[in-house]
Amino acid sequence: MDYLVFKASNKYYGMFNVAVSVNCLVSSYTYLYFAAFRWVEDPDSDRFILTLIFEGVFFIYMILQFFVDNTPAYQDSSNEM
Repeated sequence: MDYLVFKASNKYYGMFNVAVSVNCLVSSYTYLYFAAFRWVEDPDSDRFILTLIFEGVFFIYMILQFFVDNTPAYQDSSNEM
């Protein structure tokens, strides 16, 4: 089971966090644009696919939170083996 857990300091997880932050910023403005022009989603539109991509990234991020090994702020991580 230790193979499923990874540290928050992992460089790939850090890059994914940057991608999620960019996704948060871009999706907020995209959803605001959709709401301003009252676009109704139909399953065949490009806007629907874009929404699925945004929500898919958020879903993956949510699932990954269960597998991150977070250490408390008061615990020194330099003494770990």
